[in-house]
Amino acid sequence: MGLCTYHRTDSTTVSTVGVSLAKDYIQEKYPTLFVPRRYLKEGAHECIRPTRALDAERLKNMISLGLLRFPKRLAREHFQLYDLIFKRFIASQMREVKVLYQKFNVLIDGNQVSIENPVKIVSEGFNKVLPVRLENPVEEGEYAIEFARILRLPAARLFSQGEVIALMREKAIGRPSTYAKIISTLLERKYVIEQKNKLISTRLGFKVYMYLHEQFRNYVSEETTRRLESQMDSVEQGKADYQQILNELYQEILEIKEI
Repeated sequence: MGLCTYHRTDSTTVSTVGVSLAKDYIQEKYPTLFVPRRYLKEGAHECIRPTRALDAERLKNMISLGLLRFPKRLAREHFQLYDLIFKRFIASQMREVKVLYQKFNVLIDGNQVSIENPVKIVSEGFNKVLPVRLENPVEEGEYAIEFARILRLPAARLFSQGEVIALMREKAIGRPSTYAKIISTLLERKYVIEQKNKLISTRLGFKVYMYLHEQFRNYVSEETTRRLESQMDSVEQGKADYQQILNELYQEILEIKEI
Protein backbone atom coordinates (compact mmCIF):
# COMPACT_ATOMS: atom_id res chain seq x y z
CA MET A 1 0.00 0.00 0.00
CA GLY A 2 1.69 3.19 -1.19
CA LEU A 3 1.14 6.50 0.58
CA CYS A 4 2.73 8.62 -2.16
CA THR A 5 3.42 8.44 -5.88
CA TYR A 6 6.86 7.67 -7.37
CA HIS A 7 9.22 9.69 -5.19
CA ARG A 8 12.42 9.76 -7.28
CA THR A 9 11.26 12.30 -9.84
CA ASP A 10 11.52 16.02 -10.46
CA SER A 11 8.26 16.11 -12.42
CA THR A 12 5.76 18.82 -11.45
CA THR A 13 2.80 17.50 -13.44
CA VAL A 14 -0.35 16.95 -11.38
CA SER A 15 -2.76 14.35 -12.74
CA THR A 16 -6.52 14.80 -12.75
CA VAL A 17 -6.64 12.22 -9.95
CA GLY A 18 -4.24 14.36 -7.92
CA VAL A 19 -6.28 17.51 -8.50
CA SER A 20 -9.45 15.66 -7.45
CA LEU A 21 -7.74 14.39 -4.30
CA ALA A 22 -6.62 17.91 -3.34
CA LYS A 23 -10.11 19.26 -4.09
CA ASP A 24 -11.75 16.77 -1.71
CA TYR A 25 -9.42 17.72 1.14
CA ILE A 26 -9.32 21.49 0.62
CA GLN A 27 -13.06 21.94 0.08
CA GLU A 28 -13.69 20.09 3.32
CA LYS A 29 -11.14 22.09 5.32
CA TYR A 30 -10.92 25.45 3.50
CA PRO A 31 -13.87 25.69 1.06
CA THR A 32 -12.92 29.03 -0.53
CA LEU A 33 -9.21 28.40 -1.02
CA PHE A 34 -9.13 25.63 -3.65
CA VAL A 35 -7.37 26.69 -6.90
CA PRO A 36 -6.58 23.72 -9.20
CA ARG A 37 -3.21 23.73 -10.99
CA ARG A 38 -1.59 21.14 -13.27
CA TYR A 39 2.05 22.38 -13.55
CA LEU A 40 2.39 20.36 -16.76
CA LYS A 41 5.86 19.03 -17.63
CA GLU A 42 6.91 16.40 -20.16
CA GLY A 43 7.90 13.05 -18.71
CA ALA A 44 6.66 9.61 -17.71
CA HIS A 45 5.86 10.44 -14.10
CA GLU A 46 3.65 12.88 -12.29
CA CYS A 47 4.69 14.92 -9.29
CA ILE A 48 5.36 13.51 -5.84
CA ARG A 49 2.00 13.62 -4.08
CA PRO A 50 -0.07 11.67 -1.54
CA THR A 51 -2.32 8.92 -2.85
CA ARG A 52 -5.14 9.65 -0.39
CA ALA A 53 -6.79 12.77 1.00
CA LEU A 54 -5.43 11.96 4.45
CA ASP A 55 -3.24 14.37 6.37
CA ALA A 56 -0.67 12.98 8.81
CA GLU A 57 -3.01 13.14 11.81
CA ARG A 58 -5.82 11.31 10.01
CA LEU A 59 -3.31 8.75 8.80
CA LYS A 60 -2.11 8.08 12.35
CA ASN A 61 -5.69 7.73 13.57
CA MET A 62 -6.65 5.26 10.83
CA ILE A 63 -3.57 3.17 11.56
CA SER A 64 -4.26 3.17 15.31
CA LEU A 65 -7.86 2.05 14.63
CA GLY A 66 -6.66 -0.76 12.41
CA LEU A 67 -8.32 0.67 9.31
CA LEU A 68 -4.97 0.83 7.52
CA ARG A 69 -2.27 -1.82 7.84
CA PHE A 70 1.33 -1.85 6.63
CA PRO A 71 3.96 -4.62 6.49
CA LYS A 72 6.29 -2.54 8.67
CA ARG A 73 5.54 -0.21 11.55
CA LEU A 74 5.80 3.44 10.48
CA ALA A 75 8.32 5.43 12.53
CA ARG A 76 8.26 9.13 13.41
CA GLU A 77 10.50 9.91 10.43
CA HIS A 78 8.00 8.27 8.06
CA PHE A 79 5.18 10.46 9.33
CA GLN A 80 7.36 13.57 9.12
CA LEU A 81 8.21 12.86 5.48
CA TYR A 82 4.58 12.09 4.64
CA ASP A 83 3.49 15.31 6.37
CA LEU A 84 5.99 17.29 4.27
CA ILE A 85 4.80 15.70 1.00
CA PHE A 86 1.13 16.10 1.89
CA LYS A 87 1.33 19.75 2.97
CA ARG A 88 3.49 20.87 0.03
CA PHE A 89 1.14 19.20 -2.45
CA ILE A 90 -2.06 20.53 -0.87
CA ALA A 91 -0.53 24.02 -0.67
CA SER A 92 0.20 23.85 -4.42
CA GLN A 93 -3.55 23.55 -5.06
CA MET A 94 -4.57 26.48 -2.86
CA ARG A 95 -4.97 30.20 -3.43
CA GLU A 96 -1.80 32.29 -3.25
CA VAL A 97 -1.01 34.28 -0.12
CA LYS A 98 -0.60 38.05 -0.20
CA VAL A 99 2.03 39.12 2.30
CA LEU A 100 3.14 42.61 3.32
CA TYR A 101 6.92 42.94 3.63
CA GLN A 102 8.87 45.62 5.46
CA LYS A 103 12.28 46.55 4.09
CA PHE A 104 14.76 48.55 6.13
CA ASN A 105 18.49 49.24 6.47
CA VAL A 106 20.54 48.47 9.57
CA LEU A 107 23.72 50.46 10.23
CA ILE A 108 26.21 49.12 12.79
CA ASP A 109 29.67 50.61 13.25
CA GLY A 110 29.75 51.89 9.68
CA ASN A 111 28.51 48.59 8.19
CA GLN A 112 25.10 48.67 6.50
CA VAL A 113 22.89 45.74 5.60
CA SER A 114 19.43 45.66 4.04
CA ILE A 115 16.78 43.43 5.64
CA GLU A 116 13.34 42.48 4.34
CA ASN A 117 10.83 40.71 6.60
CA PRO A 118 7.21 39.56 6.20
CA VAL A 119 5.15 41.43 8.78
CA LYS A 120 1.47 40.93 7.85
CA ILE A 121 -0.81 38.53 5.97
CA VAL A 122 -2.94 40.64 3.64
CA SER A 123 -4.91 37.78 2.07
CA GLU A 124 -5.13 34.18 3.33
CA GLY A 125 -4.24 31.23 1.10
CA PHE A 126 -1.88 28.27 1.26
CA ASN A 127 -0.53 29.63 4.56
CA LYS A 128 -3.39 27.75 6.20
CA VAL A 129 -1.39 24.59 5.43
CA LEU A 130 2.15 25.99 5.22
CA PRO A 131 2.29 28.90 7.70
CA VAL A 132 4.28 32.00 6.77
CA ARG A 133 6.47 33.07 9.65
CA LEU A 134 5.90 36.75 10.41
CA GLU A 135 8.27 39.17 12.13
CA ASN A 136 7.39 42.15 14.28
CA PRO A 137 7.40 45.47 12.40
CA VAL A 138 10.44 47.67 13.08
CA GLU A 139 10.14 51.38 13.77
CA GLU A 140 12.78 53.82 12.59
CA GLY A 141 15.22 54.86 15.31
CA GLU A 142 18.30 53.85 17.28
CA TYR A 143 18.44 50.53 19.13
CA ALA A 144 20.88 49.17 21.70
CA ILE A 145 22.71 45.98 20.75
CA GLU A 146 21.58 43.28 23.18
CA PHE A 147 23.67 40.41 21.85
CA ALA A 148 26.65 40.05 19.51
CA ARG A 149 29.17 37.36 18.68
CA ILE A 150 32.17 36.92 16.40
CA LEU A 151 31.93 34.11 13.87
CA ARG A 152 34.99 32.55 12.28
CA LEU A 153 33.96 31.27 8.86
CA PRO A 154 35.98 28.92 6.63
CA ALA A 155 37.44 30.35 3.42
CA ALA A 156 35.33 27.86 1.44
CA ARG A 157 31.67 27.46 2.36
CA LEU A 158 30.68 23.93 3.40
CA PHE A 159 27.57 22.32 1.92
CA SER A 160 25.00 19.95 3.36
CA GLN A 161 23.74 16.97 1.35
CA GLY A 162 20.60 18.90 0.44
CA GLU A 163 22.60 21.91 -0.72
CA VAL A 164 24.85 19.73 -2.91
CA ILE A 165 21.78 18.16 -4.53
CA ALA A 166 20.24 21.61 -5.06
CA LEU A 167 23.50 22.72 -6.71
CA MET A 168 23.53 19.66 -8.98
CA ARG A 169 19.93 20.36 -9.96
CA GLU A 170 20.76 24.01 -10.65
CA LYS A 171 23.75 23.05 -12.83
CA ALA A 172 21.83 20.24 -14.59
CA ILE A 173 24.15 17.53 -13.32
CA GLY A 174 22.65 14.11 -12.60
CA ARG A 175 19.05 13.01 -12.37
CA PRO A 176 16.60 12.87 -9.45
CA SER A 177 17.05 9.09 -9.45
CA THR A 178 20.85 9.42 -9.12
CA TYR A 179 21.27 12.35 -6.67
CA ALA A 180 21.15 10.19 -3.52
CA LYS A 181 23.39 7.52 -5.08
CA ILE A 182 26.05 10.09 -5.96
CA ILE A 183 26.18 11.38 -2.38
CA SER A 184 26.21 7.88 -0.86
CA THR A 185 29.05 6.83 -3.20
CA LEU A 186 31.17 9.80 -2.13
CA LEU A 187 30.64 8.85 1.51
CA GLU A 188 31.18 5.10 1.01
CA ARG A 189 34.47 5.63 -0.82
CA LYS A 190 35.68 8.06 1.87
CA TYR A 191 36.01 10.92 -0.63
CA VAL A 192 34.04 13.07 1.82
CA ILE A 193 32.98 12.82 5.44
CA GLU A 194 29.96 14.37 7.13
CA GLN A 195 30.24 16.47 10.27
CA LYS A 196 27.39 18.46 11.77
CA ASN A 197 25.33 17.89 8.59
CA LYS A 198 28.11 19.36 6.40
CA LEU A 199 30.18 17.49 3.80
CA ILE A 200 33.95 17.87 4.10
CA SER A 201 36.47 16.65 1.53
CA THR A 202 39.02 14.10 2.73
CA ARG A 203 42.66 13.97 1.64
CA LEU A 204 41.80 10.95 -0.53
CA GLY A 205 38.88 12.81 -2.12
CA PHE A 206 41.12 15.81 -2.88
CA LYS A 207 43.80 13.60 -4.46
CA VAL A 208 41.25 11.79 -6.64
CA TYR A 209 39.73 15.09 -7.72
CA MET A 210 43.12 16.63 -8.61
CA TYR A 211 44.17 13.54 -10.57
CA LEU A 212 40.96 13.44 -12.60
CA HIS A 213 41.07 17.21 -13.13
CA GLU A 214 44.68 17.18 -14.34
CA GLN A 215 44.49 14.03 -16.48
CA PHE A 216 40.88 13.96 -17.77
CA ARG A 217 39.63 17.51 -17.37
CA ASN A 218 37.67 17.55 -20.65
CA TYR A 219 35.91 14.26 -19.84
CA VAL A 220 34.81 14.82 -16.23
CA SER A 221 33.82 18.48 -16.43
CA GLU A 222 30.37 19.84 -15.65
CA GLU A 223 30.05 20.93 -19.29
CA THR A 224 30.60 17.36 -20.51
CA THR A 225 28.04 15.98 -18.07
CA ARG A 226 25.45 18.57 -19.12
CA ARG A 227 26.14 17.85 -22.80
CA LEU A 228 25.66 14.10 -22.36
CA GLU A 229 22.43 14.52 -20.41
CA SER A 230 21.15 16.96 -23.03
CA GLN A 231 21.94 14.43 -25.74
CA MET A 232 20.10 11.69 -23.85
CA ASP A 233 17.07 13.97 -23.57
CA SER A 234 17.24 14.62 -27.32
CA VAL A 235 17.32 10.88 -28.03
CA GLU A 236 14.35 10.30 -25.71
CA GLN A 237 12.40 13.03 -27.51
CA GLY A 238 13.28 11.64 -30.95
CA LYS A 239 15.30 14.73 -31.89
CA ALA A 240 18.67 12.97 -32.23
CA ASP A 241 20.07 9.73 -33.68
CA TYR A 242 21.36 7.59 -30.82
CA GLN A 243 23.76 5.69 -33.09
CA GLN A 244 25.48 8.90 -34.14
CA ILE A 245 25.81 9.99 -30.51
CA LEU A 246 27.20 6.58 -29.49
CA ASN A 247 29.73 6.76 -32.33
CA GLU A 248 30.88 10.22 -31.15
CA LEU A 249 31.20 8.94 -27.57
CA TYR A 250 33.18 5.95 -28.80
CA GLN A 251 35.66 8.27 -30.53
CA GLU A 252 36.03 10.23 -27.29
CA ILE A 253 36.72 6.99 -25.39
CA LEU A 254 39.43 6.09 -27.90
CA GLU A 255 41.04 9.46 -27.20
CA ILE A 256 41.03 8.69 -23.47
CA LYS A 257 42.88 5.41 -24.09
CA GLU A 258 45.68 7.38 -25.76
CA ILE A 259 46.25 9.62 -22.74
